[in-house]
Amino acid sequence: MKKLVHPLVWLVFATGCIQKFQPNLVSPSTGYLVVDGIINSGGGPATVHLSRTTPLTDSSILNETGATVQVKGSDNSLYTLSEKGHGLYGTDQLALNAAMQYRLYIRTAAGTEYLSDFSGVKITPAIDSVHWQQENGGVQIYANTHDPANSTHYYKWDYAETWEFHSPFIKELAYDTVIDANGKPQLGVQSLNDADISIFTCWQSDYSTQILLASSAKLSSDVITAFPIANVPPSSIKLSVLYSIELHQFALTTDQYNYLAIMQKNTEETGSIFGSQPSQLRGNIHCVSNPSETVIGYVGFASMESKRIFINSLQLSGWDYHNFDCMQDSILTRVEGSPDPYEQINAAFGRGLIPTTALHVNFATGEVTRFLAAPPFCVDCTLSGTNIKPSYWP
Repeated sequence: MKKLVHPLVWLVFATGCIQKFQPNLVSPSTGYLVVDGIINSGGGPATVHLSRTTPLTDSSILNETGATVQVKGSDNSLYTLSEKGHGLYGTDQLALNAAMQYRLYIRTAAGTEYLSDFSGVKITPAIDSVHWQQENGGVQIYANTHDPANSTHYYKWDYAETWEFHSPFIKELAYDTVIDANGKPQLGVQSLNDADISIFTCWQSDYSTQILLASSAKLSSDVITAFPIANVPPSSIKLSVLYSIELHQFALTTDQYNYLAIMQKNTEETGSIFGSQPSQLRGNIHCVSNPSETVIGYVGFASMESKRIFINSLQLSGWDYHNFDCMQDSILTRVEGSPDPYEQINAAFGRGLIPTTALHVNFATGEVTRFLAAPPFCVDCTLSGTNIKPSYWP
């Protein structure tokens, strides 16, 4: 018993001594420059994102604006990436010579200059397929690729996903002015000739935030099979109607892969006693004005391969999306004998409720005497998306 008690006592003392660690990190008031993005060299759109680090207590993104950003080639070629807003700099078309090497030049609005090391252009093999299957109630999306030349070995992906969704309720009524028995104007509702479908169907988009990496360097062939890309959780609105994901694939150099792998561990596997310890990141971008200044990021050049798939909710088994936050109220337009006959409809209007469906109509007068009303976000899909149909949507 004594042999058992001693370890338990030490365990109690050990757990009682755990304290929150607040690192004493010193950084410039403006933060360190962060350069994010593999520059697409294959003749299509190319972008790079510039931002600044912020304190651990600040979750906002501090975009770097007003900078001059250029791609410089070893053959003295020069390509300017114009500012697109929100820290993005890019061009609609960038075709680089795979036989040359390139570097990124940045001059901030404050006049500080940065240069990346020269890097070759990687040719990315095509994406073989993107497929999905229902797992654990959700939908898991996978990617498959290979390099027949057996020379890529290191891969990175990102994606853009878009989904169509419908408002829980459709607007068939609108508030109107009626004249009461005393000849005074009062609030009422009228039926629309056609339901307002302009706010019934919308689309929303989102973008990958995780670092998605895979390597075939330790395999006998340069093949990546069923790499997990994205997961749609059970009963998500993303698959309530129609969902699309466009996958982008890039080939990486060994150094670039190693850099991103460390960043992946630092962002996804640290923070617990048993997690990986944070590692120092050493990128290939340097401050020309002040060589001792820390710069975060690794600039690479590679062609981009893309593939888009669609998933229809009708293809799924038992996908039950329901917005439990959306309920409708039954409203009387006029309460006969009440000191304030129009109290209910005025209260609904004051709460911002939108009339949806008529429950009772006086067929002699055509007056809607009782109707359903719901909060705006349950009727107007443009409050959480756009009703402009994407050009690639079927």
